[in-house]
Parts: sequence; structure tokens; C-alpha cells
Amino acid sequence: MPTPCPAKVDAIRQAQWTDTAMPGALQAQRRYGATRPATCGAPRRQSRAVSTEPSTRSDGCGGRGGTMPLWRGWQSTSRLELSGTPVARRLLTAPARSGYNPFVRIAGKGTDGLARTAGRKGVAAYSQAVRSGMRRFGFLVFYIAFWQSAQAQEAALRFQLPVICEIGAVCVIQNYYDHDPGPGFADYTGGSLSYDGHTGTDIRAPDYVAMRAGIPVVAAAPGVVKATRDGMADVNFRKIDASQIEGRAAGNVVVIVHRNGWETIYKHLMKGSVAVKRGQRVQAGQVLGKIGLSGATEFPHLHLTVRFNGKPADPFTGLSVDNTRTPNPLWTEETRAQLFYMSTGVLSAGFAAEVPEPERARNGEYSVATLENTAPVIGFWVDVFGPRAGDIEVMHLFGPNGVVLAKSRKTMPENKAVWFRFVGKRLKKSTWPPGSYRGEYRLLRRGDQGVTEVVNVVRTFEIR
Repeated sequence: MPTPCPAKVDAIRQAQWTDTAMPGALQAQRRYGATRPATCGAPRRQSRAVSTEPSTRSDGCGGRGGTMPLWRGWQSTSRLELSGTPVARRLLTAPARSGYNPFVRIAGKGTDGLARTAGRKGVAAYSQAVRSGMRRFGFLVFYIAFWQSAQAQEAALRFQLPVICEIGAVCVIQNYYDHDPGPGFADYTGGSLSYDGHTGTDIRAPDYVAMRAGIPVVAAAPGVVKATRDGMADVNFRKIDASQIEGRAAGNVVVIVHRNGWETIYKHLMKGSVAVKRGQRVQAGQVLGKIGLSGATEFPHLHLTVRFNGKPADPFTGLSVDNTRTPNPLWTEETRAQLFYMSTGVLSAGFAAEVPEPERARNGEYSVATLENTAPVIGFWVDVFGPRAGDIEVMHLFGPNGVVLAKSRKTMPENKAVWFRFVGKRLKKSTWPPGSYRGEYRLLRRGDQGVTEVVNVVRTFEIR
């Protein structure tokens, strides 16, 4: 009488088949070599069929119909041919038992058999192919999940305008994130409003007068204050010793941590203006400080840095700073409408009773509506941002009755972030004639459509 087989794991009894809606039509045919019958006798050839239906027949070894663990997947190289409905749903829903999941029953034709009847070589080859397939499948699932997670996180947070200032009329964007991977620089449009290695957005005040009036800097999104610094003086770093700002190039600063790995940094704030503390929770639009001139800067502005998982991101393009996919801006719709791209514009302009100097002009010392008729010089000056190589600038100073007192026409030799220019005339008589004086500045740019005017500035004053 045959010796009964040892009682092995009763896989069918252990597997809790929850997917009752799975049709039983799925079959997988595989032919093995010599197999062992359920009675543990001599090997004989036996055909086996894989079924999703649990067995109710005894196998003669103290258990019910046998099963083969699919461990983690399958491949056609295992010589397993699948037909009918996919088994992916069962693979993902069947419960794990003793470290392997799920189970597929092997039902014998004419006699029952367990997985052990497939023969050691067949089972080993099958298991190896299964594991190899699942490694590839698992990596693909992980990659897709990670990509979808990143997309969801990026889409979940949007930033509002970080200053209370009208863009284009008062404040302007001086520099954008540098998208050029080499030694050059380019903003997100391919323009020249950036510099090599710049990883933020510079929103500048037109001059020191506007800065002193106070331009609030606000939180671009809700979060928690991670760090702050205040107390550094507002001064052009070109006018001081570099050691005074060593290790503190950001000047007075606020750092805010947002959800999902996002972080914003607000640099170069005005001395004494920081209005939040470390650990404080802030809401979008809450005042953090004011635009200043602290740290390594030569003009009053807010430098906003946006980071995702520790890496800087351009809010005008989203995470695609390397331009590998379609830009997905991080700004809110309302903010995007305000932040229209201006390649070139005027910061300020005016007249002076001397040869104009940039720092004095930016400090508001030439903001006058009238000049004395004995002024030694009448100078017309302009401060513009973003002129490009090849641009043509034309300046005129007119006296009463349209008399040309001074003029200039030059071609820009290179791109400039900021450009200060003036024309003027010295007094040659005892007094200037009374009347209205006018200064005009035009910046012309050649393009595919011919020459266009990109800047036009007109200022007037009176001599009585």
C-alpha cells in the first residue's frame, strides 16, 4: 500500500480568495517532465492545468487540491501560457500567507496533485522566471507611483505674489531663474534677464525712494517660519568691505517651510522690518517684512527662492528648470496675470543741475520739478533695465520752443541688466531762458518685423 505523503502546507485552505467575481475560465497550461503522483509512488507523466477555482477533492495526502505559489509575478519564459482574463487583480488582492502571495491551484487530470508534483527543476525554473518578471514589474509600478506623487505634490501648492506692489507700474522683475546650464545665462523665455547661476526671482523697487516708502513682502503660501535674520544695514555692497557681509549674503531673511517638501526664502529685507519669528505659523499674504538693500545686492529688491525637496525650482516653469517637459508654473492664476514678462523697461528718469550720478539719482536726490535759472548744468538722465546688444538708444534734451540743447544716439555693445544714461548742456550765458524743458529717451530694437520701440520716456520741468 502506498506510503501517504507528509502533510504539507494546505495552500488552498490558507488562501482566502476574496475576488469571488473573478471568472473561473482562466487556465494556464504547462507541461512538466516526470511528476510524482499524490501517493508518492514512482514518477509518471502527468498533465496539469492551472485553475482559479479551489478544489474539493482529496489528494490522498491528508489535504485538498494542491497549489503553486506565484510569489511575485510571471513571465512567458516560464513556458506558462495564460489565456482568459488577466490575473493582475487576483495577484494584488489575494492575502499573503507564510511569505508568498498569491496562490494558483494546480488541478490534475485524472488525479490530484500538489505543487511538489511538478518536479524540482520545473518549479525552480518557474520561480526564477516569476521573480525576474516581478522585479521589472515592481520597478515600473514604483516609478509610476513616484512620478504621479511628484505631479500631485507640484499641483497641490501654488504661490501668490510675494510683494504688495504693482508689477510693471512700480516694481519690476529684474532677474529670473537662470536656465542656461553652461557659463552663460538665460531666463525662462530665453531672454537675458538673469545672470549665471541665479536660482531665484528678483522683484525690485525702482529706487531707494520707493524702498524707504516701504514695500511689504508677504508669504507666498501658508507655512511655518523655519528661520529669520534681521539687523543688517541697507547699503549697496559695492560701497562696503566684503568682510562685512561674509557668510550673510542673503542679508535680512525669512525662510518658510510649506507642505509636501516645498520651501520659500525671502532675501535682502529692509533692516528692522522682519515681522515674524521662528516657529510661527503664517498664512498666504501675511506680511513678513519689506523690500530692502541688505546683504550682497546693489539695488533694492526681494530675492525669492523656491525649493522642492531641497532643490531650487523656477516658479515660472515649475520643476522643469531643465526644460525636459512642458512648463507648469507654480504661481496662482491671478499672480500669473500680474507677472507678465517685460524684457526691458524704465526704472526712473529725471533732471539734475549737475552731471548726473547713478547712486544719487537712485537715492532720489534729483527728483525736482523745477530748476534755478542759474543752474550750472541741465542734465536729463534715465535708468533702464534689460537693454540688449544691438539696441539703439536715442536721447534728446529740448529747451523752450523745441530748441535742441543736447542729443545722443548710440548702439548698445552688449546686454545690460541695468543701464544709466544721460545727456546735458552747461550754462554758457548768465541764465537759462524761462519756459518748459523736455527730455526724451527712446530705445529701439531690431527684429524679424523690423525696428520696434521698446522704451519711450518723456519728462518735463520748468524754469521760471
